[in-house]
Amino acid sequence: MDLAQRCRYNPHPLLYGDVFVGWVQYQPTIGNVDVKVEEVMGGEWVERAAVQNLEYQAGTMGVSGERQAVVDGMDGTEQEAEGYSWTQTNDEIEIRVKIPATPKPTVTFRPMTLRVSVGCDVKVALELYARV
Repeated sequence: MDLAQRCRYNPHPLLYGDVFVGWVQYQPTIGNVDVKVEEVMGGEWVERAAVQNLEYQAGTMGVSGERQAVVDGMDGTEQEAEGYSWTQTNDEIEIRVKIPATPKPTVTFRPMTLRVSVGCDVKVALELYARV
């Protein structure tokens, strides 16, 4: 996220999984360019990226000084859905389901789904964005 902050993304973009940062040359032929971490984390291109991103934000959101809206469920903002509520950060997600104390609930995690049942009654059945 440090790189996104240096490029003046505010708030930082949601990045899931690995992120590839690379450079491409176009002359004399198109191809990837080897770069060092120091070159990626600083220098002239980061300054240009910051200016370009601020100009883009000013053009799309106006120069009001307001931050972009928080993404649903992010930064501790609880969101309500049918049968459950949730919050998330870049590292974890918390899902809350209201269920009776008895009978004992069954929670099933699979790589792409989450299911919460009480007896034969399915309280929540979710398809996840990515494998867990």
